Amino acid sequence: MMLEEIHAAFQNNAELFTVAGFLAGTLAGNYFSIERDRRKEFNDVVSPIYFLIKQQIESRSLGVENFDPDVIEHHLPWYKKNSFRKSVEGLRKVQNEVSEYNPAKGSVTVYEAAHSEMLKHAKDVLRHLKPR
Repeated sequence: MMLEEIHAAFQNNAELFTVAGFLAGTLAGNYFSIERDRRKEFNDVVSPIYFLIKQQIESRSLGVENFDPDVIEHHLPWYKKNSFRKSVEGLRKVQNEVSEYNPAKGSVTVYEAAHSEMLKHAKDVLRHLKPR
């Protein structure tokens, strides 16, 4: 009896179900298309920096990285921006404390004393930069 009522309701409102299904499909397709484009833009911005820092962590030769966190932050969701900013500030703070710029040679010397601290902060930054 219940199945017959559902079948009759669908036949009486077939046009309404068709339009509702079409609109739901269009909205879902648009949403997933926009998310795909956002993910691609994020990966294009983040991938070079991610692989550079990852390679430096694996080779244990961390250098001072110059990347603009504002560009990356623009592509992050709102709930990850503050954590990313704190991670970058922590890494830069440690890098400034344990490195010295030699203007005569034009090089930066990184002292080994705080290498483990730099690794910790670099891995924290890397956590935010993982390509999707």
